[in-house]
Amino acid sequence: MGYSFVEHTVDSPYYQGYDIWLALTILCLSPEKILEAFPAYRPKEMTANNCISNLQSKLADKQFTADISNLTRHDAPEYDVNAAGEYVTRELLSKL
Repeated sequence: MGYSFVEHTVDSPYYQGYDIWLALTILCLSPEKILEAFPAYRPKEMTANNCISNLQSKLADKQFTADISNLTRHDAPEYDVNAAGEYVTRELLSKL
């Protein structure tokens, strides 16, 4: 049957961030392994700088950061949205 490539996007302010933090910290996935898998999903125009800028603008949005607490599981590990943003930026986004 084979593989087919389908161009797609996810346009959601809640799609990025928390799930990557969990993958890095709780699941202990290697940033290098995540980056190896990423090219198949990465839009051509995506750069480290625009990813970091996008995350920083979301972290500056009080509604976005307040909504995160409503989206995390009640039994989730301690989560600080700003610390998570810094961690994801340092460990993953800066290496794109």
